[in-house]
Amino acid sequence: MKPETTHSLHQSLHQSLQPVGYRIIVVSLGGILLVAAVVKGIDLQQFALQIRQYGILPDNAGLIHGVAWFMVVVEAVIGAALLVNWRPKLMLAAFVALMLLFIVALVWAIVQGGVADCGCFGPAAQRSPLEALVEDAVLLLIAVAAWRLRPEGIYFRKPLKTWAVAAVCVLAMSLPLTVGKGLSDPPSAALEEGRNGSGMVLESLSGEQIDLTTGTFLLALMSTDCAHCRESVPLLNEIVAEVDDAISICGITASEQAEVDRFIEDNFAFYPVLNIDAQRFTSLMSDAPLPQFLLIRDGQILSRWQGEVPQLRALMEVAAKAQGA
Repeated sequence: MKPETTHSLHQSLHQSLQPVGYRIIVVSLGGILLVAAVVKGIDLQQFALQIRQYGILPDNAGLIHGVAWFMVVVEAVIGAALLVNWRPKLMLAAFVALMLLFIVALVWAIVQGGVADCGCFGPAAQRSPLEALVEDAVLLLIAVAAWRLRPEGIYFRKPLKTWAVAAVCVLAMSLPLTVGKGLSDPPSAALEEGRNGSGMVLESLSGEQIDLTTGTFLLALMSTDCAHCRESVPLLNEIVAEVDDAISICGITASEQAEVDRFIEDNFAFYPVLNIDAQRFTSLMSDAPLPQFLLIRDGQILSRWQGEVPQLRALMEVAAKAQGA
């Protein structure tokens, strides 16, 4: 076979496989975005709380709920458009812009610390900002590859495609109000469950329990990959040594058990650290980054400190005041 013929066959094969590779990539990217949008839309309240923990937006519940809703719609529309190949050039550019936005937010979260869950898939999957950053960087590279593989042919704008994308847009807008948790409840409403003692028995994923309805506890809400959380360990160790049995100190996290064991070993924590269900963990948090510290007496949340470990004197004063009342 002549070299010219071989080259021609290779070129023909490349041209025939290029559209197939492009479609596989964009369908995969579109499916990922669509699934993420549905999961977030079903529990918009949880997604809003995850956005709030980044500390980028003003501390306004209405604004953050609106941004959460808007992001659900944007992801659903881009995902559906990529699936049906509607305005592919524009939608690929939108996907790249979305990934860049996510990457900037994740870098901010890593630098600032205190974000336990990236929020990429709402409450369905928990990943640290660093893990999500790697994943989004890979998706960005794949989207760039799809742009290079994109055939230069004419794309027919069939009305059916437009109607399909429009239908997904309407469904995404109505999702939080129909099958999901609506916007009427503020993100921190779940905290009220524990103020009267109900739901205040914490159980780790390994089955260990802490009954917060009896006694005085200082809960350190933390993430194992949070720099500020690691810095709080020596101060909490000092409190453990000072209070003896008057106040029980316990770290609470939603990280995996292997990460918890590594955290205790690397930071020499003298107090137990329990990993609990991510949704239960979030319900204990307020609308602020980690670490957070809750002083609880007989099931009542007496006080909360954010960012810094409370002084021992402040702890004892709050506990004594509650006992006198």
